[in-house]
Amino acid sequence: MKVYSNAKPVIAGGRPVRKKLLDFHRPQTGHDELKAVGAVLKSGWLTKGPKTKEFEKKIAAFVKGKYAIGLNSCSSALDLALKVLSIGEGSEVITTPLSFAATANAIVHCGARPVFVDVDPLTLNIDPAKIEKAITRKTKCILPVHLYGQPCEMNSILRLARGRNIFVVADAAHALETVYQNKKMGGLSDITCFSFHPGKNITCAEGGMLVTNKKTIAHRALIMSFHGIEKDAWKRHHKGKIGDFTLIEAGYKYNMSDVQAAIGLCQLKKIKSFLRKRRDYSRLYNKAFSKLPQVRVITKNSAAGNENGYHMFVIEVIIESLKIDRDVFLKALIAENITAGMHYPCLHLQPYYKNNFGYRRGMLPHAEYASGRLISLPLYPKMTRSDVESVISAVFKIANFYKR
Repeated sequence: MKVYSNAKPVIAGGRPVRKKLLDFHRPQTGHDELKAVGAVLKSGWLTKGPKTKEFEKKIAAFVKGKYAIGLNSCSSALDLALKVLSIGEGSEVITTPLSFAATANAIVHCGARPVFVDVDPLTLNIDPAKIEKAITRKTKCILPVHLYGQPCEMNSILRLARGRNIFVVADAAHALETVYQNKKMGGLSDITCFSFHPGKNITCAEGGMLVTNKKTIAHRALIMSFHGIEKDAWKRHHKGKIGDFTLIEAGYKYNMSDVQAAIGLCQLKKIKSFLRKRRDYSRLYNKAFSKLPQVRVITKNSAAGNENGYHMFVIEVIIESLKIDRDVFLKALIAENITAGMHYPCLHLQPYYKNNFGYRRGMLPHAEYASGRLISLPLYPKMTRSDVESVISAVFKIANFYKR
């Protein structure tokens, strides 16, 4: 692997480290998925049916949860989770400012107030000590996010919640394979929400899953996920009760389809090999960047008993040691034909949350500090070792050229 020490970046007049653009992410799908989707299309049953039910059972078994409800996205799972727990007007839900918009938006959708608290500066996961200080009599739920696949400190969070009759709904969009204290994610919280977006560790093209160990929650979520009708279309069709539209709640159209589930079932068979590749590539990144003082690695191996899901590989650029800021660093990477990202800008500083809930810069310093320095590097099984090495070379090239 070539590590650049004096070469010019493209934005300074140099040559790129690679000729062809490396995508930030590409889902790994192939003949198996095409065949499975074709079989569903030929069956004539495309919406939620036997494939979705099979996928639900297999995901529940994989994440060690008792009940799983297949949905059209993780965003829907988060919305539904708060609604089935009857969290609404006058309630507060504590969450992290470092996440995708869907996490906080779900809180607003149910009529509650999002209460953002700061993150641990090392892991960038929500800080339990800050959660405790933010709890009020209005707090009905804590919504932690297992960011980048690194598990939150769930023992502390659950202890805070259980002593106060507060629900815990986990956003595990990044954490399908994650392990905390030798436990998979599915049974840790009251409800755990997973994602099968094309950018996630396995995909259904689009899709999500709500997982819980509580039968009453699962039953209500199932009904609410399909308009509030007591029996879904497959049950009505299978039992010959086509006209049975008994409505017991005003629900939503959130259900997964069998087309999505067919893709997911194929992907689930490959999940171990996918994880192995991402773990191996993360180790290459970690080893290389440990020798580069201008960056700090966020995506590291977990503590004993924990396993990182390695959804993203994220570095924090030490801009104090560089002549450029994070945004210029990102532009420089893209010019080298390395597509990189930024996950995430602080939610509490987005115009909607600033204007409607009074959040201002300086309120959550650790999250704000990190958010201005984070870069997400390509990490997916369709990459080759040569691709990983080109990313490393590009980061070294830019960091060395612009170091103070």
